[in-house]
Order: sequence, then C-alpha cells, then structure tokens
Amino acid sequence: MPNTFPKKEKLKSRKRIDRLFLEGKSISKYPLKLIYLKTALLEDVKIQAGVAVPKKLQKRRKKKPH
Repeated sequence: MPNTFPKKEKLKSRKRIDRLFLEGKSISKYPLKLIYLKTALLEDVKIQAGVAVPKKLQKRRKKKPH
C-alpha cells in the first residue's frame, strides 16, 4: 500500500472547514489536537482530512536539506 494522500481524501471545502471549527468536537494530547465532525460525504470516501500547523511552529521548524 503506497503512502499517499489521495485528492478525494483532502479536506478542501471552505464551507466544510468553517463548519468543522464551529460545530466540531476536539481531542487534545500535547502537542497534537484533533478536531472532528461526523457528516455525510458526497464523495466515495470514508474520511476527509486536513493538516494545519500554527505559524509559531513554522518559524521554529528546521529546514530539510535537499
């Protein structure tokens, strides 16, 4: 099984993201926080996910050598 993140499984809809933050439930375990919302999906997928990183952490991250 390849380690890929198919386009169908990416959470991209602005309306769905806004609804997630307004109505979703969250679970925290430092340093991670999961926000989820059960909803019917139009696409033929079981889950859609997105990843967010705070700007504070982006500034401190080390750059990968190429």
